[in-house]
Amino acid sequence: MPEQNLKPEKMPTMNTRVRAFTLIELLTVIAIIGILAAILIPVVGAARDRAQVASCQSNLRQVGLALQMYAIDHNEKLPAVSGDPLRGTIRTGVGPRSLAGRLVPRPYGWAETDYLENADLLFCPGHKNHPDFEQRGPGQFTRTNSIGYAWIYLPRPGRPYLDNTEIRDDNQNHALVIDTDGRGAYVERGWAPHPPVMNVLRVGGHVTSHQRDPFRDIDYWVDFVEALHEAR
Repeated sequence: MPEQNLKPEKMPTMNTRVRAFTLIELLTVIAIIGILAAILIPVVGAARDRAQVASCQSNLRQVGLALQMYAIDHNEKLPAVSGDPLRGTIRTGVGPRSLAGRLVPRPYGWAETDYLENADLLFCPGHKNHPDFEQRGPGQFTRTNSIGYAWIYLPRPGRPYLDNTEIRDDNQNHALVIDTDGRGAYVERGWAPHPPVMNVLRVGGHVTSHQRDPFRDIDYWVDFVEALHEAR
């Protein structure tokens, strides 16, 4: 019987060399990535800005609810604050005659009733980007911090079309709180947390949004407040 060849047959070898990208192909990929980045970065930025505006509106609505509860307890009167009618809600030396002092309980305010759950609601999330913003911790504020919403307290008993110190049927659209940095008396001097949109809390508890530019040229504060009251 003839002897069989038991040696395994030699398998053909495969060429394992990997083909490299050419310079043109690499440049094409880089160009495509650059184009996609140029398209996506503005979209992502716009989405972030819209989210910040919406978060600010939510804060202002909750401040509005707190003010409504305060008014119920005080014969429809809104909190009185001292000084500039467009002063900040949070300011240096927070005392009983600031909005923070009226709504936030101790140790960060002077309120007897817990109208606001925490102090985070008294400033726009965008205010945290301000170089002078100070916060001791979440839900708190530092007493020396002066960055926050601007509170419009305008006692004008003889001019009810401007007066916003109490809740009445004829002043539901009067402006109460704007999102401009509380240190700035007017939009031009204030620091905008999310330009070009400005959020405004009204006496009726609703929040409206407006472009800031139409208000920038108003120098006299009475005209400024009246323009805010009339804005829809």
